[in-house]
Amino acid sequence: MKKIQCLLLISLFLITCTSAFGQYKYYSKAQEQYEKASYSKALKYLEKAKNDKEISNDPETYILESKIWLGINNTEHTDDASKNAVKSAIKAKIKAEDESFVQQHAEHYAMIAQINNTEAISYYNNQRYSKSIPLFKRGLELNNDSFINYMLANAYIKNNDDRLGMPILEEVILGQFENYLNERPFGDFTREAFDIYTSHLIKNRFDDSTELFLSMGLSMFPSDKSLLDKQKVIWYQRLDEYPLSYQLFDFLNTATQTYPFDSVFTFKKNGVYLSFINNNIKSNRIATADSWLNLMKNEKISLAIQIPSEKQRKEDFFLEKDSIKFLEKMVYYFGNYGQDKAQGHIFDKFAKAKYGNDATSYLKAINDLKPIFPANIVANSYEYAVQATSSDKTQLAAIKASRLEWYRRLLYADDKTSSSYAALLNINTAIAKTDKSKSLLKDRENILLAYWNNEIIDKDFWRSYELGNQFEKEFPTNDTLKGMWTNTIKADFDYGYFDTRILLQTPSTQPYGFTWNGTVSNCNPGQLPDSILKKITMRINYFRRLAGIENPIGLATNLNAACQEAVLFYAANKNLTHDLSESLSCYSLNAAEAAKYSLLSQGMHTAIAISEFMNDDTKSVGNRRWMLFPPTKVMGFGCTDFQNALWCVNENNNWDTNYYKSNYIAWPPANYVPKMFAFKNWSFSGFYDFKDATVKLTELKTNADIPCEVYPEITGYGMPTLVWAPKTLYRSLPGNTDIKVEIKLKSGKKMSYIVHLIDYKK
Repeated sequence: MKKIQCLLLISLFLITCTSAFGQYKYYSKAQEQYEKASYSKALKYLEKAKNDKEISNDPETYILESKIWLGINNTEHTDDASKNAVKSAIKAKIKAEDESFVQQHAEHYAMIAQINNTEAISYYNNQRYSKSIPLFKRGLELNNDSFINYMLANAYIKNNDDRLGMPILEEVILGQFENYLNERPFGDFTREAFDIYTSHLIKNRFDDSTELFLSMGLSMFPSDKSLLDKQKVIWYQRLDEYPLSYQLFDFLNTATQTYPFDSVFTFKKNGVYLSFINNNIKSNRIATADSWLNLMKNEKISLAIQIPSEKQRKEDFFLEKDSIKFLEKMVYYFGNYGQDKAQGHIFDKFAKAKYGNDATSYLKAINDLKPIFPANIVANSYEYAVQATSSDKTQLAAIKASRLEWYRRLLYADDKTSSSYAALLNINTAIAKTDKSKSLLKDRENILLAYWNNEIIDKDFWRSYELGNQFEKEFPTNDTLKGMWTNTIKADFDYGYFDTRILLQTPSTQPYGFTWNGTVSNCNPGQLPDSILKKITMRINYFRRLAGIENPIGLATNLNAACQEAVLFYAANKNLTHDLSESLSCYSLNAAEAAKYSLLSQGMHTAIAISEFMNDDTKSVGNRRWMLFPPTKVMGFGCTDFQNALWCVNENNNWDTNYYKSNYIAWPPANYVPKMFAFKNWSFSGFYDFKDATVKLTELKTNADIPCEVYPEITGYGMPTLVWAPKTLYRSLPGNTDIKVEIKLKSGKKMSYIVHLIDYKK
């Protein structure tokens, strides 16, 4: 029995050895056939050899298989062969579990990776990004190449998967930047990688990261236009972050050195220079003002020597090679903007630079300015010269005589301008300090009245209201007063309200129509044309002007764009809300921010929405209060055919509120106003305690009390505001009506004003 068992064991051993020997024999034959370029035979032998477990686990087996498939591909050029060559090489790498194995076969792996990556790039170039992604990933398993990492990131991004693509792209950029810092070669694709990555950061409003990566990119590619343009946009946005300060000046100094003739940075830097000069002169820090003046002068002369283009000269008013000409322009600037003290100081420097310290230099300089400067600037120069020569009786007399002669010539000239009237008022006021004659007072009355009428004709209604109030204060009994106010209100209504109408549709024959050019299907917010935005601006300013707010607002391009994204969201989701959900259609960060700071409405569009924000029938009149919030200087507007967003909510708590502790903003306003704007709810805003305040309305023609309902004060919208509703809706009644409004606060303080409702429609 034992003998039989031994024979069986010996037989099994011999069979096993024979089998193993046979598999190695097949492996040897596969190598032999591969070397003879008999690839098909080699592959068959290798498949038989792999029946042995040891051979099938040997990475060299799959390297040989990869080479055989590569040989087949080189002779037959089949896609399957190249794919199989790649797969076998990867399998060999996995089996090896040792990076040194790949290094031993580096040449083959480089060849295999190239084949794989060529296929991946082919898919990528044909926009089959989902097909290219696994191939790029497979290529990276073969050889971790920075360019293939870059292509994989791009494929993810093109396939709308920024979440996976952007981290890879960032790692690639950081690696290439490290190469640059260590003076090692970096890929040609690095420039484009920075471009793609920074565009993504800007889109997602990662401003700090954007600046960092733009700085890195520009250190490597300092003249790259795309990166420079992006940096410029980011720097434009940063301008709003700085108050007037030395820090702002330093930032602008860097910006203008990088972009010497950029109109935005130049304009802003000029503004900083001029503010520093003006503020220091007003504060009697003359040496500091002169230091800033000389710095600006030297910079402008240096830039002018570089021979700027005609466009650059137009964009920078102060570019001059000649210092005297520069000072002349500075006199014009400060005079044009009513900075009389600064104008006088610069005029002194201009006169002395041109004519020396001679006592006659002022008069000579004034005579030079008369033919080229507006009359009001010349008048201011006369005023400075009078003060500067007060101790020199001879020169003082000559200057006063010249001024009087010029005043009379202006007074009787037929072609007076706004500047002429301003100059006449200026000189009339100066002469009246020592001359109290009735003729001079009559001159003043006629000048003011003609000036007011001139501004109505010129459609400068901000100045018209200012002059009307001044005229009423100085000459309250003038017979033309009521007629002039009526003319002003009617002309302003035609210009600021009637001419800003916009029709419901846009037939080609109707220049005032509007149809939204955005689409919900592809989340395109569209864009409002400048003609529409101009009318929106005019209508907002019309209401603010009537309310007595002194300065106009402007619409900002970036706020307009954000509002357009917000109304797109509302159109896509059929709802109005100040809190947008990221999960809903057409969501964007810009839309969410605009929604937070905007007044919202639907069922109308464009200019009519502005009127409806004023015609606020809520007990808080919150929309109206934000529309008439005094410190607001910039707004934004967007609309579809049906939804509107007006970015005007202003959370600025740092503005000087002292004026509105003794003054107010009322609607309808004090003075004259078209009756159609006597809305259901009336309001009175100011920094007062309106708790338990009372309102008394009296119709002056009949002396009858007008019943009204006073609402409890509601906070959270602009200034504190008292709101009430007269029982009579006067906008619907014919004829003119004068109503006295009397408000009594709990403290006992009383305030009153008269609203003159004019029954006027175009």
